[in-house]
Amino acid sequence: MIKKLDLAAQRFLKLPYLQLTREYLIHDRCRFLLSELAAMPWPASFLDVGCGSGVALHYLRQAGKPISYVGVDRDASRLRRRFPPGDIRFVDLDLDRDWDLGQFDVARCSEVLEHLFDDASLFARIARSVRAGGTIILTMPSAAFVDAMGVHVPAILELSDTQDGGHVRRGYTPRSIRELLPGTGCEIVRVGAISKSSVAEMRVRYEATAAVRALHNLRYLGRPERDAFVRDIGEHDELLKDYHGIAAVLRRN
Repeated sequence: MIKKLDLAAQRFLKLPYLQLTREYLIHDRCRFLLSELAAMPWPASFLDVGCGSGVALHYLRQAGKPISYVGVDRDASRLRRRFPPGDIRFVDLDLDRDWDLGQFDVARCSEVLEHLFDDASLFARIARSVRAGGTIILTMPSAAFVDAMGVHVPAILELSDTQDGGHVRRGYTPRSIRELLPGTGCEIVRVGAISKSSVAEMRVRYEATAAVRALHNLRYLGRPERDAFVRDIGEHDELLKDYHGIAAVLRRN
């Protein structure tokens, strides 16, 4: 019953409901995405690799600009009833397998690569799906943050031995992102940081009940942009110890 009510609220109340009920980390990533899109000509086509529950699509629609959207995930088709008809398509895909969906102006892959053993092959497929001159936006856990936070919140260090939905690696660094690039025709434009987070915040995330986490989330509505994300850390890699996520903006040559 609760799940049905949640799905109905998502469909009819849309983004305001999600902002109240989904953790700040998700919304920070979407704010980062919109900031990146605002800095370039608005894309005509957008591929969302690992689209999850479709929160990013709500943000794209709120922007009020036309876009052709394709969301792919293992069970993406379940999202069809949550969005009104339009230039939107959901495709069920095993992300470990090959695909050919054409080429897009922008591809986004958020919090997915750390769940797959063969992250390089997935990135190569994403790169192939972006036209020359197009943009790829990646977000994933910051290895520097996870290692530093693990001293205080050991649960953040836990890894899965199989691809069962958990993380198979702790996170990424600028170097490990560069290691994905050979043979893909991509180059890094900049590296950013997402979701400045404290020990107390991570303890709530990993140790508190669902009800406490939901109440805690209300504190982050409208949080300052600098806490939500830094678009370009430049040479300041030390920032990655304070931010939950690392982001990479790449160009396909």
